[in-house]
Amino acid sequence: MGKTWLSVKLAEEIQHHFDFVIWRSLRHIASIKDMLTELIQFFSKEKEIDFPENIDSKISLLINYFKSNHCLLVLDNAQAILENISCHYNASDFNEDYEIYNKFLKLMAETPHQSCLLLTSREKPKETGRMEGEKLPVRVLYLKGLQIKDVQQMCKVKCSLHGSDSQWKRIIEHYGGNPLALNIVCATIQKLFDGQISEFVKQNIFVYGDIEHLLEQHFYPLSDIEKAVVYWLSRWGEPTSFSKLRKHLSPPISSQKLLEATKSLQERSLVENNASLFFLQPVIREYLNEESNENKIVGCVAKIVSPQ
Repeated sequence: MGKTWLSVKLAEEIQHHFDFVIWRSLRHIASIKDMLTELIQFFSKEKEIDFPENIDSKISLLINYFKSNHCLLVLDNAQAILENISCHYNASDFNEDYEIYNKFLKLMAETPHQSCLLLTSREKPKETGRMEGEKLPVRVLYLKGLQIKDVQQMCKVKCSLHGSDSQWKRIIEHYGGNPLALNIVCATIQKLFDGQISEFVKQNIFVYGDIEHLLEQHFYPLSDIEKAVVYWLSRWGEPTSFSKLRKHLSPPISSQKLLEATKSLQERSLVENNASLFFLQPVIREYLNEESNENKIVGCVAKIVSPQ
């Protein structure tokens, strides 16, 4: 949903309120421990040279700088911590990083200070949930999809597209208003169909190339239960109640686990809810109904629904 761009733009616009501003992507860091050391050096203006070996002491030292200064720390792509744990050859190193990361977030939320930590992520950190609220230290802002005028203005920068409002609405709704996906689609329409949206819509092919790769990034880290939920929602193709989901996915899955999985999918914007009914965006349903992608999750579904 353009989280990285938004975080950079926000930092630029509010930087005058802070003594220090630093932006880091968790997708490219070597380790959380190294990042903590780098941050201490930055906030101390490289005066700090004796760093404690103990992680708790290192985090406390860093938070002291948040207490004594107005600091803005932006950590982009926070979901990369979880992704690295699941795919890296040395998982133990990343599990340690994840524990350090959680401890850092928890102390940042619990400790009074005069600074701000901004995270962007496809999923919400579970460890800070109890401290979340409009008048509590942790606030969560969900990014919604773009509307027609927003998308038209965005596309004008790189191409010239032609179509009726209904045609614009169809492609925007199909991709859930996601600016990255729509940027890819707009470039395709310009290059292959001379900017004519109607010609693209006629092909009825909404999952391809870069779009498929984008969706793969969202589905790779899902648990077996989460994959089973999206599988059944893609099969039914219509808004479905929680009780219908529970009927197909139990007895091995408890209501609590199904509730947690459904909530997680909603927070990742993979499952939507309206009037207590759950459904998928059209492009996600089509991605899951592709034979090659369906095979990736059928095994997980069979594992879930078959007798143990």
